[in-house]
Amino acid sequence: MATPTLEKPRSVKAPSVKDQPLFINGRFVDSSNQKTFATINPATGETICQVAEASAQDVDAAAKAARKALESGPWKTMDAKKKEAQVSATKTISATKSRYFLMWSPRRR
Repeated sequence: MATPTLEKPRSVKAPSVKDQPLFINGRFVDSSNQKTFATINPATGETICQVAEASAQDVDAAAKAARKALESGPWKTMDAKKKEAQVSATKTISATKSRYFLMWSPRRR
């Protein structure tokens, strides 16, 4: 009968993450009030990056840009199949990114 052995823990280097601006009207922009907040790795307590903190002015600008894109952009005239494909692609990208960050989480080691 084989004797079970413990696997040697892998050493996985956490990726370097750039500070994250807001995405408004198709562009990455800093917060209008220049405020940021830290994103913390819950497993280690270390700061991963700084994220732009949206002000009320930023939220209004994003909502107006979204409304304009919805009413005058391709989404308004796009058929349901194409819309579904766009949403599906977005979900796939999001899930892929989530799995990537889970890979280097110390809890997974």
